[in-house]
Amino acid sequence: MENMNLNKEMQEVLATVPNLGYRSEALATEDMGMYLEKIGGFFTRKIDDIKSAFGSNTERLDNVSKKDMTEHVKTILKLQKDFISIKEKVGFTKVLHVETPVMLGQKVSMLEIITNIKPLINDIDKNLLKDIDDVDTVVSKMIADVEHRKSIKITNKFKDIGKRDSEILSVMDSIIDKNGTKDRLPMKNVISNISSIETVLSELKELNGIFTYNKVIKVKESIKKLYEKTDTLHELLNESEDFGTTSKAAINELAYGLENIAKYITESITVFYVLNQTTDNVKAMIKLLQRFE
Repeated sequence: MENMNLNKEMQEVLATVPNLGYRSEALATEDMGMYLEKIGGFFTRKIDDIKSAFGSNTERLDNVSKKDMTEHVKTILKLQKDFISIKEKVGFTKVLHVETPVMLGQKVSMLEIITNIKPLINDIDKNLLKDIDDVDTVVSKMIADVEHRKSIKITNKFKDIGKRDSEILSVMDSIIDKNGTKDRLPMKNVISNISSIETVLSELKELNGIFTYNKVIKVKESIKKLYEKTDTLHELLNESEDFGTTSKAAINELAYGLENIAKYITESITVFYVLNQTTDNVKAMIKLLQRFE
């Protein structure tokens, strides 16, 4: 995968998430239709991004394969074997100032990255699929339930998705300077000592095994289903006069859910890019350290 500034890239993509909220006071059917068309297109791009994040690091795959999902774990197992020799033969003082590859703009050690993204990955594993399905349910209600479309009840159904958005943004800012341009740092800035690589490898092995192949496939399918339903809703808007009576509350709930899940999907993919790149970078570091045996 190309070494890009993942924090900057994520924030630029988030800025392109279609937004409806500021127009909901006086919304025309055409506005809603345009919004649904744009948000639907955004979801289809996220499917491609999932293929990239969970597949090969060098190409976008038509399908995420089980083999690709286990490749990083196999890599780490091999690195753990390679590290045994390094641990015994390489002194940290020899390599303190040797520069090693890092994520573009990285400003903390590998272990700090792992410590910060671990709760995020556990949270994504627990909530991403559920959150997508919750938004899907609201879109389904907008399609099928006239009374729901007329409801003026204000809900905070998706406030937790917004909180998760904020948590990921905060972590990304803490580990990557979005304006940073360095992609190599002295070893002393990346690890505390040679032995700490053992902890890094152990943690990476665990993190790479959390989000399973089956979960990735389900997320892909759920995003595709959500896109198809937004497309159906778009078509109904063009065909049914009944949508003219849709309440502001129902529209806001729909828009808030779609916009926030689009952001959460984007941020979740970025977290896994961070995990992938950290795994690649520790591999490059070990290869570099082998020169000093």
